[in-house]
Amino acid sequence: MQLLVAFCFAAAVVNAATNSALACYEMALEESTFFEEEDLAAGVDGPAIAEVTIIRFSANTENRAVALARVNKVIKGPIDSAVIAIVADRSSCNRGFEVGATGIVVGQFRRDIQGMFEITAVSERLDDRQERRILRVGRQK
Repeated sequence: MQLLVAFCFAAAVVNAATNSALACYEMALEESTFFEEEDLAAGVDGPAIAEVTIIRFSANTENRAVALARVNKVIKGPIDSAVIAIVADRSSCNRGFEVGATGIVVGQFRRDIQGMFEITAVSERLDDRQERRILRVGRQK
């Protein structure tokens, strides 16, 4: 009986921990939606590329995050607005957005139902990014 109680308690603790603070279970799988200039030089590309600063969250669902962002610099694409929406997949391994965060987003573009420019951003695993950067440095030598 004590073993059953201990098991139930342990299961409840694990369940509470995983539901309240989902964390990526393996650091090698951690992802980021933001890129840097060196990533673009290494071949990261898409139809819309902009350096943005997140100014507020617009909506979150279980699988998607939407944030409003100020456009600091248009790098590629027909971005004609000072503020755009950034849509990204959410997971326990994706770093997501923080208000005030600045970075480069890359992805597909469209206008939403109200006419706001929207980028559906791609994410990249951080270990893939590190590997690409190491390979690029090796080729430059």
